[in-house]
Amino acid sequence: MTEPSEPKESGDASNGAQGDDDRGIRVTLATQNLQGGGWGGSCLAYDFDRLPLFIERLKPVEADILVVNEVRDRRAWRPGELRLRTPVEHEIDDRERLAALGSALGLQFVGITPSKTGNPTAVLCRRERFADVSWDADYSEALFTNGCGVARFSFPDTKRRLAVAAIHASEWSELRTTEELQTAVSLVCQRSSWAVVAGSLNCPPVYGPSAIEPLMPAHHRMNHLTGAGGSGTIGSNLRPQQTLADAGFVDVAEVLGACEQAPGETFSKLVNRCLTSKAGRMDRVHVSDLLADAPVEYRLLNEPSGAAEHHGVAVTLDLSRARARSSWITEWPKRMMRDLANDMFPEGGFDQFRREVLAAVPAHQRAELDRKLSAISGLIYEERPADAL
Repeated sequence: MTEPSEPKESGDASNGAQGDDDRGIRVTLATQNLQGGGWGGSCLAYDFDRLPLFIERLKPVEADILVVNEVRDRRAWRPGELRLRTPVEHEIDDRERLAALGSALGLQFVGITPSKTGNPTAVLCRRERFADVSWDADYSEALFTNGCGVARFSFPDTKRRLAVAAIHASEWSELRTTEELQTAVSLVCQRSSWAVVAGSLNCPPVYGPSAIEPLMPAHHRMNHLTGAGGSGTIGSNLRPQQTLADAGFVDVAEVLGACEQAPGETFSKLVNRCLTSKAGRMDRVHVSDLLADAPVEYRLLNEPSGAAEHHGVAVTLDLSRARARSSWITEWPKRMMRDLANDMFPEGGFDQFRREVLAAVPAHQRAELDRKLSAISGLIYEERPADAL
């Protein structure tokens, strides 16, 4: 299903040149797992309408973009009722639920993913903030267990576009989770280099809090921990998370230092936790390396309590702080030049190379060449901004 709120633009991984029109663009993005559509519960006995609790939790955030997981009302899973409903009827119910949430928060519908498990993910946005909004989730049912869609937002008076992969990754298999995160990264980065992956990622983060192993269900222990079966030291399984890091995506909570815990502290007041899996920070926001300097605020959404097993997260990005060039573009040639100089001149490295080159050129050319070689040396050996090249 592809139904953008405005005519869909062609995919474009380029954002154009950074300019003055990027100044002052701040975007607040929130993600919240509704756990069974906010009514009933797959894991906890919430047999009442929790939508008012979510509205109370999310309204103060004033999000510009909202990612919601598990949109479908769990009452649809009761015996007999599921067999009587068609996918179209389910989708109508999902949209009605989202319309009620959006109306209360001042947000408009962007899109909802097909979901073969009946756990669709949706995106809402504050439409007046954006010049254009598009949505693509045609691949969701084929490639994802629960669902993933990519929303792309363009801003007035700028060529910049922000792409958000809204995902509810598989909770059943480490390999499946890893594959889905890899696919989400690929899809979102094709649409913009200003890229965000947000939602229930269902894999432990690199930084806190630690999982509570004795309390975790068996299928979560298999997916989230290593050594839980007595095969070694128990620890978080970071392999799925590593696929995000390998793609240059950073955890916003880590960037802003919001995932730190006091020694011996089981629950941090600053970090969210999935209460069902007893694992830490299943719901996260990761941004591409161009946006690594953009996060300026991180908020835990855990009040009122009792809304769901998942805490929510809200982050604010100052897009004027975005990097002009990917660190991948600069770090690779820097490493290559360092290695080449060290291989050619193992004793003196680049400095030895510089001395020998200057000695071989006419005297009247040395000053200008020395200036250029000094600049190159500074770039490959010193800490410089990623856009220095």
